[in-house]
Amino acid sequence: MGFGLFVFHLLVNRQYGFHGDELYFIVCGQRPAWGYVDHPPLVPMAAWLATELMGVNLFALRFFPALVLGASCFLTGWLARRLGAGRYGEFLASLTFVCTPILLRLGAILNIPCFEVFFWLVAAHLLVSTCKYEQPRWWLAIGALCGVALLAKHTTLFLGTGLAVGLVLTQRRKDLLTPWPWAGALLAFAIFLPNLLWQYHHDWATLEFVRNLNASEMQQTGRVEFIAAQFILMNLFGAFVWVSGLFYFLKSVSGRPYRMLGWVFVTVFVILLAFKAKVYYLVPAYPMLMAGGAVLLERSLTRPRLRWMRVALPVAIVAMSLVLVPLMTPLGSLEWKERYISSVLGFMAGDPSDLTFDFRYQMSRQEQLEVLRQVYDDLSEKDRQGCVILTDEYDTASMVNVLGRDPGLPQAISGNNSYFLWGPRGATGECVIVFGYDEDLMRSCFRDVSVAALAPCPWYKKFEKGRPVYLCRDPLAPFEELWPRFKRYR
Repeated sequence: MGFGLFVFHLLVNRQYGFHGDELYFIVCGQRPAWGYVDHPPLVPMAAWLATELMGVNLFALRFFPALVLGASCFLTGWLARRLGAGRYGEFLASLTFVCTPILLRLGAILNIPCFEVFFWLVAAHLLVSTCKYEQPRWWLAIGALCGVALLAKHTTLFLGTGLAVGLVLTQRRKDLLTPWPWAGALLAFAIFLPNLLWQYHHDWATLEFVRNLNASEMQQTGRVEFIAAQFILMNLFGAFVWVSGLFYFLKSVSGRPYRMLGWVFVTVFVILLAFKAKVYYLVPAYPMLMAGGAVLLERSLTRPRLRWMRVALPVAIVAMSLVLVPLMTPLGSLEWKERYISSVLGFMAGDPSDLTFDFRYQMSRQEQLEVLRQVYDDLSEKDRQGCVILTDEYDTASMVNVLGRDPGLPQAISGNNSYFLWGPRGATGECVIVFGYDEDLMRSCFRDVSVAALAPCPWYKKFEKGRPVYLCRDPLAPFEELWPRFKRYR
């Protein structure tokens, strides 16, 4: 089933264009470092490897996410088998994974969470080995894995916290009397240390980014909304499986040796709920519950009165998945998706565009480049020599630097996230094409500011008629001194 999921994503994930994050990962991968403002280095490394091997194209960028999600599906079914499931339990765990809407979404573009799901599943397998074979030496492997996972996403710290709580609250606390959990923690720290040193040398940039994100987005997520989203995004009928998994790990006799996995989920859930985190942050913790729930349900549904559910539950899971597939996969045009959402899923959002943002974020890249190229071509020869493109978001700057250099556009700079740390890169500011920043800010930095064009920006509703492209000349101060005013950590 994992192989089928891998093939599915390879077949459908090129219907839309480059996602802004994907273009950003390419640029970050071309500027190797142990850290970036808004993410650790592993995914940019994957983008660099993919484009080096296969070129800059959608197949290359999305090959690894499809592969990782397919492998994660396999690991979920295998985990169920290792916990004691038979063929039906293994099938149910894998099917629940495949039919989980948010997991389907993660395989469609290059993104950080898809790698996080894989790492958490490998950690679950290592924990099962620790518990099944009574070998605390496995904590060394768990530590190494967590260290690598931290280089993919900093929220692996939640997994580490869950492991610590599980150690204290279960019979595995006896492992604390051995050197292995401590050695594993030290190894994780050593692997993660280069990123910490990068943070130190860059004034803890990621902490500033997280504070801004928390103020602008995460605090807008209500706790009731967070809980409701878990059931919707994880498939309403799939909840029968993962809720059963929580019971299996925390209450059942057969699940008692693996109780740590249940406490990992509970700990992470409480932390994310307390901090009003984004609804998808809990996703990596679900596949291990799917595996445990499949074991419990396989045994429970052998009773004569419940045998009908062995067929009904998978059918219901698939049916619910089919309802949400248009929302979570690239299948269908944007117009069709929004009509479908309005007629079938209108209860989830008043405006369909709220649910199709990621697909809109993959559109109009070439149209934007055409507008910027026309503005650049209309410049005098003197203005072109020192001209740069300045954007307020990393996606547009990356679009220019990845897709626009061959057609002859100048380099793009930005004050957004890691682009701010890379600086103006020699730009004098004598002639700047600006896209995204407010006109008031531009007039406070340049003597000559004019609207040169309107460029399409379909992912922001307020710019339905186009977003202004400004032509700015004659800076009011040396451009290096003005640079901090363009900073946007968000």
